Amino acid sequence: MDRIWPFISHGIKPIVNTRFGLTNSPKGRNLKQVPTLDIHLFGRVHVTEEGRKITSFPTAKCRSLLAFLALHPGSGHPRELLGEFLWPEASEDVARTRLNVTLHLLKKHLESENSSLANYIESDRDGIRLDPVGLRIDFAQFTDASLRAERTTDPQERTAAWQEISLLYTGPLATGLNEPFLEPWRVSARQTYVEAVLNLATEARLVHGLNTALKFFHQALRVEGANAEIY
Repeated sequence: MDRIWPFISHGIKPIVNTRFGLTNSPKGRNLKQVPTLDIHLFGRVHVTEEGRKITSFPTAKCRSLLAFLALHPGSGHPRELLGEFLWPEASEDVARTRLNVTLHLLKKHLESENSSLANYIESDRDGIRLDPVGLRIDFAQFTDASLRAERTTDPQERTAAWQEISLLYTGPLATGLNEPFLEPWRVSARQTYVEAVLNLATEARLVHGLNTALKFFHQALRVEGANAEIY
């Protein structure tokens, strides 16, 4: 059975209008000349573009907003929903104001870093979305590999998917951010990683022996700690 990822269902259709047309590229962006642009959600959230890293952001909420959008690329999110997730303790008006400020800070910071990612973050008065066309997001690759591993009947393809999962997981999802909406994603990603590594350990024991398998077991233990099931 496929792993059920904690996709957020808010009962509101993705924003689709002339500005947010899902098949359209952002204004001024030639998809034939898209730079290498990656959003990294594993470990500390950061961006790489043409070999340059953007690791600092004006505020933690800027990083959280980017993480939320990158977890749901292509979907439009009403501003009131984003405000509720990022500032659950605030009133709707206060949360909306804080969201507007955070979005402005995030885009201005990306522009100051000469990052084209600012062009991928689309917004109007009602909502915000991240255009995924031309982007690489490690978590999207991770979930794709997870689905391939669960659905394929080809043993070699399944092993390759497990290996991809083990390489993509470079640390807990969005390290350093304490937003409640992140925790279900964090737990699912950790469980998926550990399962993949343990499957690789089982295969390694059969093919290469116990010593090679133990390396994978130790890799899983570094994430799960003293987990009796792993022992």
